[in-house]
Amino acid sequence: MLRESLLALHECSGLFSIPVSLRSVLRHLPHVLKYVTLVLLLLNVRSFPLVWHLRIFRPVYVFQFQYYLLHLRTIFKSRSAKERALQTWFESLAPVGINPFEAVNTYKTWASIDDSDWNGHLSNSSYAKTNDAARFKLGIAYFPAFFHAGGWTPLGASYCQYLREIPMLHRYEVRQRIVGWENKWAFIVGRFVSHAKARIPRNEVSKEKDALETPGTLGNTTLRPGQTSSSDVGEAADAMRAIAAAQLSITKEADGATLHCVIISQLCFKLGRITVPPGLVLAISGFCAPPPPSPSGDSAQAYSRSNPPPHYTHVQSFFSSPTSRKNTYFLRGGWKDVPEAERWWVEALGGVVEEQRRANVEGLVGTVVEVNGPLGLLKKGMDAAKSV
Repeated sequence: MLRESLLALHECSGLFSIPVSLRSVLRHLPHVLKYVTLVLLLLNVRSFPLVWHLRIFRPVYVFQFQYYLLHLRTIFKSRSAKERALQTWFESLAPVGINPFEAVNTYKTWASIDDSDWNGHLSNSSYAKTNDAARFKLGIAYFPAFFHAGGWTPLGASYCQYLREIPMLHRYEVRQRIVGWENKWAFIVGRFVSHAKARIPRNEVSKEKDALETPGTLGNTTLRPGQTSSSDVGEAADAMRAIAAAQLSITKEADGATLHCVIISQLCFKLGRITVPPGLVLAISGFCAPPPPSPSGDSAQAYSRSNPPPHYTHVQSFFSSPTSRKNTYFLRGGWKDVPEAERWWVEALGGVVEEQRRANVEGLVGTVVEVNGPLGLLKKGMDAAKSV
């Protein structure tokens, strides 16, 4: 009885036998799936947990590592020797003698698959994510003493204008510049640019062409003196178009790079919960206006670490001991006790720097107010949009 049942079962299994070719496929399928899974993981490695935090805080980790390394090298030296070493190190990092409007900080990256959308372009959300990383790099590069003293730069708002697509797997960079500040807020413009690749078409005529480019159309982009909109929100839109139009008119950078996007970041400087004026932070970092021309009309020697600006004697204490009680008190509000005629940080950023700042933020032309500056209009309109 059992023998007959086994024979019947064997005959039934023969009816459902798997072909030899399919058996081979099934045998190799686990290996194929394993490699496909591995490739997918590698292509999306930048979206793994904590990878975003590593990208954002990488400049901070590098800064802290260099500081601890310096501390180890001077651990057995005297206090004065440690302060001199710390001052020398901060001086090598700080933008001493540089005009804040001429400094450009560059963040290089590429459009990975997980940062791109289904059209094969860098997704809209990835611009803001990349801009965060670029802004952190700028903060460490421009304000090392302020950050070491415990300062931080919260983002209050950002405004974005997309101009051209960035194709998937395309390398690009974010070039950030300080373009203005007021008593509380500072404004930073980030320009997303890429370098075109040389291609040879069928007729063998060499042409320089950027991969996949669709310029944006801005409509009425002219903001004329005296022009007003029907509402503050309309003024903000006009201001954003004016800023973007000015950027879009520069289709190529000085090195031939192509402009893809412009992001304006509005941020402030905090020490704990205390807001520190942006002009003060810029001055203690070493930024200043260029030297005035000599009485004979000859151009004066540019400020630098070897030829520091006049206010540099006040800055040195922030480099040698940025966390001292005296400096911390000064940043937390002690600067208010300084008479206006003796506020060295205001004088350090005077001259052509103050003229440029007022033109960008307040729109002053000489002593006549013709129209609010584009950054001022932008902030005013977005503040009004809160009640819409």
